[in-house]
Formats: sequence, structure tokens, C-alpha cells
Amino acid sequence: MQSLFYYYKDTLHPFRSIMELSEADMIEFMRVHLPNDSIFHKDPNGYIRRRRETETWLHETFRKMGGEPLISHPIYMTLGRSSYIESLGLYQGCVEVPLSLFSGKTISFTYPDSYVSRWLSETSNEYFDPIIHGRVFALADIPGLPGQGFDHNDAWKIEGRKFDFFVEAQIWDLEPLRGLLPAVV
Repeated sequence: MQSLFYYYKDTLHPFRSIMELSEADMIEFMRVHLPNDSIFHKDPNGYIRRRRETETWLHETFRKMGGEPLISHPIYMTLGRSSYIESLGLYQGCVEVPLSLFSGKTISFTYPDSYVSRWLSETSNEYFDPIIHGRVFALADIPGLPGQGFDHNDAWKIEGRKFDFFVEAQIWDLEPLRGLLPAVV
């Protein structure tokens, strides 16, 4: 059985999206809870703008594919464990979520993180791979893509590829998560 993994700081409630916050509240949240996130803090307003554009791209693309997102801002997870995320040491909490909880109508995927995947497709970066970057995948697409089986999240990576960190899952329905942490969600 394949699993999704949700990483979070143990001082925060899981299965929340900071994208629901105003720009000012998001900057304050990041300052307090993730002060070492250099990508965000280098240009907070630019990062927020690009993240919002990325979420719009995800939402619109997923709907065009036949997806039925039930929330505006997805909950991000990884398909399989991510040694990259775990090596950062930023997150103490991790919830393993069975992939089988979600229908193909409420989950999408990108290779790697959606923000990076979109960025790679918009730049002339040497690491850009048109087969996987800048694309949104449906659940039905996963078995035919790199790393079939996903027994370990790093299996699909190509050695020497700077941006192939993990496969990101975007969850577009909170209902299946409610039973996992009833007091939080």
C-alpha cells in the first residue's frame, strides 16, 4: 500500500494551509515559526505572489483534468517518505496517510514540489525535464511515471538532478483527514 507523508512542526496543527492567511499574517507566521526559511525571507512578498500563482495554476489545471477540488488551497504531502525533507530538520511531526483515502477527483501530483516544478518549466534551467516538470498529474498517471511503486520516495530520482527532491501530492479535500486527527482538523 502506498502512503503519503505530511511533515509539520510539532508546535503547529497539521493539515492547515498558510495560504489562507493574509499576506501580512503569512509574513508574521513565517517570521515566528520558520525563521530559517531563506527562500521565503529573501523576498516574502515575491514568494507569496509566486506561491499564489502556483496554487491558481494547480487548481485550474486539476479542474481541467477532471479533478474536483473541494478546497481552494491544497494540503501538501509527499508520495512516500522524503529523505530530503527529513534531512532539513525543520519538521518534528510526520503523519503517514494511506493514499487509498483519496479518490482521483481530490488528489493531484507534481514532480517535484509544485512551486519548483512550475519554476523549472518557466525558466531555461538545465534541470528542466518536460516529461515531469511544469505538469500536474492525476492519481491514474502515477503508475506509469518514473519510480513505479514508490516503495521509497527517492527511488525515482535521477542521480545528479539538483531539483528532484520528492513527489508532491496536493490534497483537495479535508474530509478524509478528519478521522486522522479529529481534535485538530
